[in-house]
Amino acid sequence: MGELTAENGQEFLEWVWMAESVIGAYCAGSNGPRYITPEEVKQMMGLKTNVFPEWSRRRFERHLARTALNIAIDKRRAQEAECNLNVNGGG
Repeated sequence: MGELTAENGQEFLEWVWMAESVIGAYCAGSNGPRYITPEEVKQMMGLKTNVFPEWSRRRFERHLARTALNIAIDKRRAQEAECNLNVNGGG
């Protein structure tokens, strides 16, 4: 387990922003999803994490790339299923 510190906080924030750009906002606000802020990261200092900074940046980016691909595949399958329903007279 890694620890979020003042020294690695900016990099952690960059990782979170990269992840949010792929899968969406982690936080839910009263007006819907919202993205994490630098102030929130400062409040997290001292917390333990099972990914950061234990993974290398390259490993994290590869993981995000696979995640993005899986999301795209899932969306495509959903579109094809909807199209098949429409073609076959369903829905």
